[in-house]
Amino acid sequence: MKTIYLTGLFILFATAISAQATIFEIFNLDPAGCSLVTEQTLSGEEEWLMEEVPDDWIFEEEEATAPVQYPPAAEAIAKLKAYVETQKRSDENFLEARLVWRDGLVFFLKNGKWGLRKSNGKQLIKPRFDAIIAKPEQKGFVGYVEGRCNYYFEKGKAYLREDYLHVQPLGQDAFIVMTPEGFGLLGEQGQELLPPVQLGITPLREGTPFLKVRYEDEKYYWLNLLNGQKVYFQNSYYGLNFFGDRYVIVDEQHLVDLQEGKSVFCGEKLKVKLLDAERGYLSVSSASDPLINYIINPEGQLVSEMAFAKVDGYLPTGHFVVGYVEDYDPDITQSILSGVINEAGEWTVPARYNLLEQKLYAGKYLQLTQSFKEFGLVSLTGEEPIPHRQYFHFGLEPDGEHLKVLWKEGQDKYGELLNINTGEVTPLEDLGYWKISPIGNCGTDTIYKALSAEGHMLINAKGEPLLKESAGFIMKNTGGNTFTIKRKVVIDGRTVSEDEVVDCQGRVLHKGTRQHYEIVLDEGFLYLHKPNGERVFQLPNGEEVPATENWSLHGWAFGEGHYVMFNDKDRKGVVNDKAEVIIPPIFENLSFHQDMGLISFEYEGQKQYLDANGELLFGGEYKQVEYAREGLFRLYSNGKWGIGRRDGTVLLPAIYEEAYLQLGYIVTTDQMGGTTLYDLAGEVFWEE
Repeated sequence: MKTIYLTGLFILFATAISAQATIFEIFNLDPAGCSLVTEQTLSGEEEWLMEEVPDDWIFEEEEATAPVQYPPAAEAIAKLKAYVETQKRSDENFLEARLVWRDGLVFFLKNGKWGLRKSNGKQLIKPRFDAIIAKPEQKGFVGYVEGRCNYYFEKGKAYLREDYLHVQPLGQDAFIVMTPEGFGLLGEQGQELLPPVQLGITPLREGTPFLKVRYEDEKYYWLNLLNGQKVYFQNSYYGLNFFGDRYVIVDEQHLVDLQEGKSVFCGEKLKVKLLDAERGYLSVSSASDPLINYIINPEGQLVSEMAFAKVDGYLPTGHFVVGYVEDYDPDITQSILSGVINEAGEWTVPARYNLLEQKLYAGKYLQLTQSFKEFGLVSLTGEEPIPHRQYFHFGLEPDGEHLKVLWKEGQDKYGELLNINTGEVTPLEDLGYWKISPIGNCGTDTIYKALSAEGHMLINAKGEPLLKESAGFIMKNTGGNTFTIKRKVVIDGRTVSEDEVVDCQGRVLHKGTRQHYEIVLDEGFLYLHKPNGERVFQLPNGEEVPATENWSLHGWAFGEGHYVMFNDKDRKGVVNDKAEVIIPPIFENLSFHQDMGLISFEYEGQKQYLDANGELLFGGEYKQVEYAREGLFRLYSNGKWGIGRRDGTVLLPAIYEEAYLQLGYIVTTDQMGGTTLYDLAGEVFWEE
């Protein structure tokens, strides 16, 4: 039997830590760590919306509808063209391609080229870019001209000394660039930090200064942009957890010191878990025996010489929640009991509980679990202010100061309130409401959902009920200040489900034996499927307009004041903000692309784009047109693929088995499997 001798019984305090006690001694590791170049083992491998209506709610079925005959493709496309022409007559800027950038600056498209202007219309850059990539948080943007790109500011001046296939701005005044020879890294004013011959450069993690550089197949290093420090390693990885300015945990197996460029623990395979980033506390266990865990700092010094079966976490009070098995034997399944130790390694809560939650109440209590539904509280000094028992409710009241606990003894129900600040316990004669949680706001008033002995209830901030009788289920509707109340009712001897829609005062608005649904199309503009079967649009003034189509509950904006709607056959059409049908629901897909000045649609196997003149992009010569990136489209015809520009120019004809875009270049494959790389102007720069 393998036994770890601690200090006698686990309820006694651990002995003081000697200055030499480290994890290196425990696992017989080299304190100097090891270089990552030779380290082969670094391999890596709104709450209510989440609620579901119970399966046993049974509603009246909708009546089946007859099959629908759809018009020929030419007729359907003609309807779209007529729509565009009508909109252009009333708004000459309809479907103008524009992209809002930052500080009132707007990119606009004219004759297939992008320019930049102020929101007042003053032009800053004449249209000259084939494509742009602009992010609001960046001072400049990436602009493409004839297959190459640079980084530009709002007056149109190029920042980098030469153009590239691709430019990716980084947050530290640096740029990842791509040339036909590979990837490089530039600093301020285009100063070369890494020559453009790398196989790949990618940011490691958003918000950190670290890049992953692949300089040979399966060979990498991490580059710190702030100081130029390189950390080499030979394998890839999956998970990274940075903490402090110096350390990262890789794949929960390796602690890497970025300053020293080494793996801190070398030799036996370990499992490393971050407990607290600010203080650098870690738990470390052997991969071969995960029930032996030690708490250490990044230098490897032990917080406690005691080994734990688990370490759940660190509390801001300076305590660790740990699990312990007395006389641990790896060959026997044993129960792990939870307790608490302080930073001196002393037990403050003996390990005698099945589970301790890490959530702190009033900065001094932890929730304990002894068995199924058997809860309680324990202080960080080991006292239990209320006994642990099987509570059917255990939770904080909305005031955040009182913990309400409810339990049953036979058929009788009892309750208590614990003031978590003072420790005072008050018996409850009236159990009142529990599981109280905000479900909506009506003006300045908050409405709550709560449970009582009779069922679910809506209550106001004063705890007053808003419904005449309790419900089986309550949910907030997406359209605003209304709520759906679900109950079981008996009609003609049959039990069915009933939906009742109420307002913030509990007044009944709609009622019926079908489910109530609603979606928000715009502020104050809703589509409702009422429980009595009615389908209506509700205008901002409260007026209801009956729906002339069997619309379902999906929709999105389609330009200004127009909205795509789905019918019950999953076909798409368009309504305006007066609930009038502008385009009947005949299309399989339909979208408005303001950033490209195009309307996309799918109909009877075709995927096409329509421009502001009502013309099909690329003249309708291709069965499928798909947007790729950087202003380019994939073209499909007769089983082959090609590439075209937004202005209708075909860069590569549809003769390839495959044609697609990567960062800054086009990839094609031919019938023999050969691969060719093109720049975004369609010029070859590499072929197999």
